[in-house]
Amino acid sequence: MTSLRISFILTIVVFAFLCSGLVVALNSEEATVHAIFPVEFLQAGQTTTVTLFFTSTSADELQITNVGLHFDWMPSDTFLGFNLNNSVVTIPSGGGTYEFPPVTIQVPLTVTNGTHTYFVGIDGTQGTSSTPFSWDSPTTTKEVVGGSASPTPLSTNSGGEQPEGQSNLLLYGAIVAVVVIVVLLIVVFMMRKKRTSSKSAAIKEAGSQPKPSTPEKKPNPEQDFNI
Repeated sequence: MTSLRISFILTIVVFAFLCSGLVVALNSEEATVHAIFPVEFLQAGQTTTVTLFFTSTSADELQITNVGLHFDWMPSDTFLGFNLNNSVVTIPSGGGTYEFPPVTIQVPLTVTNGTHTYFVGIDGTQGTSSTPFSWDSPTTTKEVVGGSASPTPLSTNSGGEQPEGQSNLLLYGAIVAVVVIVVLLIVVFMMRKKRTSSKSAAIKEAGSQPKPSTPEKKPNPEQDFNI
């Protein structure tokens, strides 16, 4: 009896699953998109347009309700594009291509120079059951120039600055000059000290010489002495 109940429940679940018309959402292999820019490089502060060509190879019909571009300088989950709920774009089953109206974008003045990434996001429904899908294209890159926050180079050498090699030579020359001056000062100090020592020794030697002795005066034998 228990086995019959379990089988009955499983049958109901499978039947409901099949009747719901649930299909696998659009995968990356079933669609491609190409973004066409009018210029090779984007300029900071520039306003331009991007044309999107969407191609589907899905066996199911697609109903597209949203399409947009996301650049890496934009906040997360923010897109520039169209909400098509009032004018749904239909891609027939078996595949097809659709060219969306140009998307207007403005590159911020504060964006940095260099390579930036972007991708295309598309939302809609798939198949006769209108299964919702959200599809993102692979990330690709675009160059931006003229940004006000461009990276500062580690070292620059303008025409008025000394080349690095010449600066090193000047530094070494200054060090050698300082060493020579110090050596000369030491030599002069030693010579003065030596002269002072010689003079002091000479004065000391002259002061230590004995004075000539005065001959002792002997008494005259003829001189009378009182006792």
